[in-house]
Amino acid sequence: MDKKLNNNFEFMTSGEINRALAKKIQLIRKKHFKSQKLFSTHINMSLGTYARFEKTGQVSLKGFIDILKGIERVDEISDLFKEEKEEIQEIQW
Repeated sequence: MDKKLNNNFEFMTSGEINRALAKKIQLIRKKHFKSQKLFSTHINMSLGTYARFEKTGQVSLKGFIDILKGIERVDEISDLFKEEKEEIQEIQW
């Protein structure tokens, strides 16, 4: 995987996407919490589980949601499931 934090997930494996998301979250976490320990306590997750997430990108869905809550980004989940609105254009003759 390219070292850059790009969003071209379409051509990435699931593992690469996991690690890219973990890296982005790690950068956000470091802005607000000095250590993994402080953050894991903040989100009520074991340090080992959170540290594994930052290293591998692997965590349960519940854990991922808790992490997103901890960095105040949980509302962005709703953007994943927005329904496409069809634009209806009236044709006037």
